[in-house]
Amino acid sequence: MTARKKVATWLDLVNTVVSGGAERVRIHPLCGSDGGCVALSLDERVVHDSGGRVTVFRGEEAAARFLALGGCHTYSRGERLQLQAACGNGARCLRLQRGSQLDACEGARAAQVTA
Repeated sequence: MTARKKVATWLDLVNTVVSGGAERVRIHPLCGSDGGCVALSLDERVVHDSGGRVTVFRGEEAAARFLALGGCHTYSRGERLQLQAACGNGARCLRLQRGSQLDACEGARAAQVTA
C-alpha cells in the first residue's frame, strides 16, 4: 500500500468501529522511521487528523492505545508504508507517556516551539 490522496479521518475511524468494521483497521510501520513510528489505515486510506495532517505514532503500543480509546480492540498489521512524515511537519505525532496517556512526541513539541 502506498499513501493515497484520499484519506480517512479520526471520525471515520470511530464510525467504522462503532458500525462493526474494526477488522478493516491496520497499523503500518513507516519507511525510513528510525524511531519505530507507525501510521493507521482504514480501508487502505491513511488516517489523518481533522486539520489534514497524517497521524503518526511513536511505536505500535501508542497506536493500539489510540485505537482502544476509540473502542477499537481489533486490528491487523499492514505492510510498510512509503510515507515521509516528520513530527510537526505535516504530521500529528503521538506517543505514550506514563504508561497509557497519549501525548505529542518530543519532535512535535520542538516543531511547535520553533514554528
